[in-house]
Amino acid sequence: MKNILYIDTGYEAGGGTKSFLYLLEFLDKTKYKPFVFFKNDYKVGDKFLSEIVKEKGGEFIKLNIKKKKLSKIKKELLRVFMKNILEKELFRIRVDYANEILKVIVNKYKIDIIHLNNHFSTNLEYIYIANQLKIPVIQHLRKNSKLKKWEIEILNKQKFTSICVSKATYNFYKPYILDKNIIYNPFIINLKPYKKDNSNKIKILFPANYLENKGHKIVFEAIKNLDNITLYLAGSGKFDNNTEKLKNSLQNVVELGFVNLDEWYKKVDYVISFSEKEGLPRVVIEGLLYGCGIICSDYEVSFEIFELSSKKDFFIIKRDSKILNKLLKNLIPISEKKPDEKLKQIFSLDSYIQKIENLYKSLL
Repeated sequence: MKNILYIDTGYEAGGGTKSFLYLLEFLDKTKYKPFVFFKNDYKVGDKFLSEIVKEKGGEFIKLNIKKKKLSKIKKELLRVFMKNILEKELFRIRVDYANEILKVIVNKYKIDIIHLNNHFSTNLEYIYIANQLKIPVIQHLRKNSKLKKWEIEILNKQKFTSICVSKATYNFYKPYILDKNIIYNPFIINLKPYKKDNSNKIKILFPANYLENKGHKIVFEAIKNLDNITLYLAGSGKFDNNTEKLKNSLQNVVELGFVNLDEWYKKVDYVISFSEKEGLPRVVIEGLLYGCGIICSDYEVSFEIFELSSKKDFFIIKRDSKILNKLLKNLIPISEKKPDEKLKQIFSLDSYIQKIENLYKSLL
């Protein structure tokens, strides 16, 4: 049996967490033993991640190792006068922290492969230390995040295997990776028959945390004076003052907070994703699998999903409020909601597990 260490530096459950938990549950336990070190033991639904990991046969590792910090004065001085030096100094601290973490875990559990769940900018220190320890390391690239010049210089000296969640993500990172392992996230939708609301009102679900790059302000501007449309926000965070004022001025916006999206996909006509960029937007795939129409801004992976899908009620438009407003004015409710069977096959769990395990086998 080989020991796999999974590391995630994120703060909340998302598409990467869902895919990881599927992998944990269906990984061949006779061949691989999963160990899990997540920086934060956050909640997934009504349970903590550590509880779910244990239920699925993994071991959740908790360590009382604290990361060193720069003094506030030094940090501010470097931020003002030498930002590049500040970034490198903070990276050095992260390397020291990763070194302490990995040495403890590797010595205790005899790790054979390290599987990192995020992107280069948050995992570079773990790739660096894994190379020092001569342990095969996988970087599972789930987000298209630009690398700084000094990060690229470090990365180019490391040995690692990459997994990209889409062709668009592969194209984004192509200058920095040697292998082409595109493995789509799995989507398990157990859809039971449900009645659709026959109202002429159009319901649009906008599942995204309140971050500027998600496009909330553009969408708010587009739905002004469109009385036949209700926009449901599923997410959390804090808008800037102008976006908050704009949202509060609208009568057709409903804030849901964190909700069970599976239930809301059944209630709405469309799902909107209006980001600047995405690696593989889980909400778009899930919306299609629930038979929703899709409205996407023109980030690269939206075209990839469009080509993979059955293409019905799937709109990709320029990220502009006037163009979106024009589309919304001519939008009609979804008359019949049928799951996208084509996508169901492409994003199957069996395919995901088999490809991951084949990759593990090639590294051992």
